[in-house]
Amino acid sequence: PSRRKASTNPKIKSEMVKLAEKNESLENELKRISATARAIESERDFYFKVLLKVETACKNCEDPSSPTIKGIMEILYSSNEEAGKDKGVDLTEEDPGLAKSTGGEEGIGTW
Repeated sequence: PSRRKASTNPKIKSEMVKLAEKNESLENELKRISATARAIESERDFYFKVLLKVETACKNCEDPSSPTIKGIMEILYSSNEEAGKDKGVDLTEEDPGLAKSTGGEEGIGTW
């Protein structure tokens, strides 16, 4: 009996409708953010593979000790902190996850 009374209370019904709308809005936002995260991860993986190919090409070229190849390798192995030194910024400051290693993959250093 009291349950029935509560469900017909207009104030409670109104609050339930608002909460249902908020829930739907948050679920849609979560789907959008999850899709964005998947797209970013896919793009990151693509560019990581490109960097590995560049690294392999540099190591296997005719003259790996040439200044150009050494410069490329220096760029490939630079860390986020080193990359930001030119501009006086620490690129890992906003997101500590950027400084994580690649999880044991061979090749390019830390990301």
